[in-house]
Amino acid sequence: MEGQNYERLCSQWAAELSTQPVEELLHRVPELQPDGPGRYVLYHFGRPYHYDSATGLVTAADGGHATVLQRLNIYTLLAYCQRDAQPTGQWVPFREVPGAGPYAPAFQRGNLEPFATTFAGHPDALRQAASALGGTPLPESDVGFQLSAFACIPMRFYFWDSDEEFPAQANILFDSGAGRFIHVESLVTLASEALNRLAQTVELPIADT
Repeated sequence: MEGQNYERLCSQWAAELSTQPVEELLHRVPELQPDGPGRYVLYHFGRPYHYDSATGLVTAADGGHATVLQRLNIYTLLAYCQRDAQPTGQWVPFREVPGAGPYAPAFQRGNLEPFATTFAGHPDALRQAASALGGTPLPESDVGFQLSAFACIPMRFYFWDSDEEFPAQANILFDSGAGRFIHVESLVTLASEALNRLAQTVELPIADT
């Protein structure tokens, strides 16, 4: 049912965006770059996607399959990014992003806990996955790195492996102004996509929590 709802949302966004002047969209989302007549490219966790301004459709530029979650993340960026939005330079956990409070329990349960559990005992695999996705290493935690969900939405990932006393723990930080680029609820699905990509890269199943 959730997948059907997401597909419906994608169709609605495609129809709505296709009626908007592309010049306005390009001003709001400058990372969207021309890539042929009426076609534009942007990168989501390093993978290129095409946006067709005539139809509003989003497709994978590499010829592969674009999942409904990937397309929904892109549509939400295109629809919600504010004019002249700028990062604040202040890194905060998800719950401290303005407007994120109501979604914090779902973020903890659906992203942070599976992130920690999936890579418990596999810190080297996490480093390998982060490097393969173009992550920049960070010094804090056992494994820390920065990835860009989009050029305008960097994310910082921190992982502490389990030991004799404590289970594995994880956190994901966002720029406090991330909600100016995308609907704040979509930061949850950005984290889900990141976890999917990291786990798939090293062929680890995402753990149930």
